[in-house]
Amino acid sequence: MIIRMLKLCSLGLLSVSLFSAPGSAQPLPPLSVCNTATKASACSAVRGDRSEGWKLQSRAEVMAQHGMVTTSQLLAAQAGLRILMGGGNAVDAAVAAAAVLNVVEPMNVGIAGDLFAIIYVAKEHKTYVLNASGMAPTGATIEHLNSLGYRWDPKNWGPGSGMPSYGILPVTVPGTVWGWDAVLTRFGKKTFKEVLEPAIDYAENGFPISERIANDWRLPKALPLRNCCTDLDPDSVKTWYINGRQPVAGQIYRNPDLAKTFRLIQKSGKDAFYKGEVAQALVAKSTALVPIAATRSLSCHRRLRIGRPTRCSTCSRLVFPNGRQAKRSRASDPPAPNTGTS
Repeated sequence: MIIRMLKLCSLGLLSVSLFSAPGSAQPLPPLSVCNTATKASACSAVRGDRSEGWKLQSRAEVMAQHGMVTTSQLLAAQAGLRILMGGGNAVDAAVAAAAVLNVVEPMNVGIAGDLFAIIYVAKEHKTYVLNASGMAPTGATIEHLNSLGYRWDPKNWGPGSGMPSYGILPVTVPGTVWGWDAVLTRFGKKTFKEVLEPAIDYAENGFPISERIANDWRLPKALPLRNCCTDLDPDSVKTWYINGRQPVAGQIYRNPDLAKTFRLIQKSGKDAFYKGEVAQALVAKSTALVPIAATRSLSCHRRLRIGRPTRCSTCSRLVFPNGRQAKRSRASDPPAPNTGTS
């Protein structure tokens, strides 16, 4: 089974693969290195800092017989590997790694974000896809956004036209937790109780921030709502900074509130996020800034199913896994502009 998960609007990327071990020894092709007649393509790569082997390649390749986890952060990859070694499958490992990324790389991955997954089940020879992206809150109407001074820009009619890049206004209903629950229920062998434990451990006990992540750990300005964005949100500073300052390399960072959130999900599943204490906290924060979010937005988060990627061969529509259809433009049709104001 192979799974790839990508967080919407983030750079956090993780991939988990499980390999079936051969029943008997099989001949393997010889390795190609730089001092042989047939040179590997990496031999012409940009010079790196390796001490031996392919010196022009900065990192040695990773090899494994039974499974592999790759993420943008070592601790997250290690968490996924722990799940594999404990009997979990690729889906279990992917959720565990994604949860740890929430803690160790929050500028790229967040529990309040969205999730897309492509899952290949080798035994079935089938690929499954999941779109766990969120919708706009029930109160985020065009009229309300217009009243705050945000209108569709006809000169830039793409996604987000006329909207601020940061702050709460462009935020959608989070889909990540629903997506985690969906893939664990359909494909996983473990539960939230097991796969969230590594993330809770790092959130409660802390982890040392590495040099690169410290450089990227910067809060975007999110306030005020009108003419956004020139100021930091005080609650965000309290949560994501250490004593009000951006973390530096080597500092130990802890996030007890995120650990509590994960424990609530361990206990009550996705309902803890969409209907319980977490939902109430999300609505309270949103309402304090602007009354556009409601508990109904979270509790009625759509129940999409995991499906097979499908394309109609005799019609001009694309069929998405959630059963919805979108009209497909012909090649001769001009692109349709976004006529909304938000």
